[in-house]
Amino acid sequence: MSNVTIRIDDALKAESQELLQKMGLTLNAGITMFLCQLCTDKAFPFVPHTDPFYSPVNQAHLLKSIQQIESGHVVSKTMEELEAMEHE
Repeated sequence: MSNVTIRIDDALKAESQELLQKMGLTLNAGITMFLCQLCTDKAFPFVPHTDPFYSPVNQAHLLKSIQQIESGHVVSKTMEELEAMEHE
């Protein structure tokens, strides 16, 4: 048996422990399950991805929108207009 020491954010640890406890597991068991599945699949047991909200393109668009609102340039659209724009 080996020991592994990791450093993680306190909030992440607490949230993880709470969720695992609701499943009847300890943090140690959850990490062990992750590593076992990693070895079985020879890949992550999930698909890592980033939140598109934080992409540079989206952040630039949000900044532009905020600047427009702050300068009083507000554009209003009906739901029908927005849905039509979705297919452009």
